[in-house]
Amino acid sequence: MKFWNSYRLLYIWTFANFSAVFVYQAFKFREKLFFKTI
Repeated sequence: MKFWNSYRLLYIWTFANFSAVFVYQAFKFREKLFFKTI
């Protein structure tokens, strides 16, 4: 049971990391597009 809890925590942490990187990349890309249109 303890192993399953740690495994689920690791999965949640990895997913949060991936989504944070994705949001950061999307923000930078949108910033680049925004500056290009001006």
